[in-house]
Amino acid sequence: MMAGLANAPSIAGGTAQLGPDADPTDGLTDVTVSLATGWLARVGYAVALTRGRHPERTDVIHTGGTTVRVSGAPFHVNADGELTGPIRERTWRVEPGAWRLVLPDRPNDAASD
Repeated sequence: MMAGLANAPSIAGGTAQLGPDADPTDGLTDVTVSLATGWLARVGYAVALTRGRHPERTDVIHTGGTTVRVSGAPFHVNADGELTGPIRERTWRVEPGAWRLVLPDRPNDAASD
C-alpha cells in the first residue's frame, strides 16, 4: 500500500505522474492511495503511475483535499527525497500562497541575446 500527495503532476524527476491533473495554484493537494497487493498488481500500478493512468485502476483511490492525515502502523515518509520515520501519524495542510517563485529582474539578459 502507498499513499502519495502531489501539488504538481510529476514526481521522480518527471518519470512518474502521481498527480496527473495536479495544479500548484488551485489550493489543493492531489491524494493517491494504492491498495495494490501482490507483485503483479504492484507492477501494474507502477506502469500506470509512469503514464499517469493509475487513477483509472480499481485498486487506487485518487482524490484531493486541503488537509491530509495518514496514521496507523509505523511508516516511512519520503518528502522530496528527504526520508523520515518510522512514524505513526503525519498531517499535511495546504497553505495557498505559502510558496512562490520570484524571478529576478535581469535587464542585462536582453543585451546579451
